[in-house]
Amino acid sequence: MIRKERNCLNPECESIIQYFENPKKLFCTTSCKNRCHYLWDREKNLEIYELEKELKINYEIADNFILHKIYKVDAKVAKAIGFNRNIYMDIKQYLPNEKLYRSLRRIKDIYYRYDIEEDVIVFYKYVEKN
Repeated sequence: MIRKERNCLNPECESIIQYFENPKKLFCTTSCKNRCHYLWDREKNLEIYELEKELKINYEIADNFILHKIYKVDAKVAKAIGFNRNIYMDIKQYLPNEKLYRSLRRIKDIYYRYDIEEDVIVFYKYVEKN
């Protein structure tokens, strides 16, 4: 019986699989198999990957501001740098007084709030006390 040649299922690989041992072989190498499964997973969970990428960018920008002791930033400047104030992990709400709710948005250990009146973003670094 003559075994047919088959192309590797990895979309980035165009090598031909020669059937010597297993006729059910789908990938030419283990690394090709891993890369293909990674690409399938990335395609399936694209929204999650994009959100994590945006969170990472926001965290780096916010951390850089805090590192340089800049806690109040104009919203237009932050947006020009690449900070997206609508991307965050969760919201913590609190009452500074009885009539007004404030919400802090969190990215890892950095909190920020957007002040509509002044059009600024105020950053806070959470430091755990021992």
